[in-house]
Amino acid sequence: MFIQTLSIIFSLVGIITIFHKNKDKIKKLKLNQHIGIIATYLATVAVATILIYYFGNWLVNKIQVEWIGNLISYSIIIIVLIGAITVMNKIISKIAPEDKSESML
Repeated sequence: MFIQTLSIIFSLVGIITIFHKNKDKIKKLKLNQHIGIIATYLATVAVATILIYYFGNWLVNKIQVEWIGNLISYSIIIIVLIGAITVMNKIISKIAPEDKSESML
């Protein structure tokens, strides 16, 4: 329970820091860009969750050796997250293009 609470607190602090650091860029966005970015984020989280949960469980359940199953499980999580973040960033850059000299993170 403590680790989960700590994780949520650090996540919220990180999100607040990113929003505060980029408040000028966020203010420049139009309403439809805000909606597009939020929809992209929610869709990315949903697809990544489904892939990790269903595909990951299906594949790991077929493996009898526990440590190999754990290794594959972590590998699936990392691969899905890298792919999801890459696709999400490409979509968001089309919704709200930014200067090459500036970065949101």
